[in-house]
Amino acid sequence: MKAVTVLVCLILGSTAASSVDPSQSVFCDICEFVGDEVKGRVLTDDAKRQVIYMAKAACSHLPLFSKECSLAVDEHGKDWVDALFHLFDPDMLCSKAHLCDSKLESPLRDGEACTACMDGLDLVKTIIESEDMKGLLHVVVNETCMAVGGDVASCEPLVDTIEDQLLGNL
Repeated sequence: MKAVTVLVCLILGSTAASSVDPSQSVFCDICEFVGDEVKGRVLTDDAKRQVIYMAKAACSHLPLFSKECSLAVDEHGKDWVDALFHLFDPDMLCSKAHLCDSKLESPLRDGEACTACMDGLDLVKTIIESEDMKGLLHVVVNETCMAVGGDVASCEPLVDTIEDQLLGNL
C-alpha cells in the first residue's frame, strides 16, 4: 500500500511539475528522496527472497516444465532479481519524469543512439530468422506436442503451422 501511495505521489508530482524548471524544483528533491526511500526500504533482501519464492510458486503451476522452471529459478533467480532491482534508479526515473535535470551522460552523440538501436534490431531479426532458431523452435514445439499425447503424424503439421505463426509474430 505504501508503494502505491508513493507512486501516486510521484505521478501527481510529475504532472504538477510539468511547467517547473527541473534545476530549481523542490519536486526533484522530493522525487529523489522518495526514490531513495523506496530503494532502501522496499527493494530489500527480504523482498528479493519473496520474489524468488513467488517465482518458484509460479513454476509449480506450469503443467509441462515446472521442474525445469524451478531449477532455473534455483540456479539463476538471485541474479535475475538482482538485475531487476538494479534497474530501479531514482536519478534516471526522476530525470525521465522531468522532475530533475539529467545527471546521466550518454556515451552516444546525437544521432548515434538511433543508429545503434537499429543495428541492434537488425541483429535480433537476423538471429530470429536464422535456421538455428527455426530448428530450435521446431524441436520445442514438437516435444511439447508429443508430451501432451500427440504422435509424429499429428504433431508435424501442427509444428509447421505454429512455427510459422511464432516466427511471423516476432
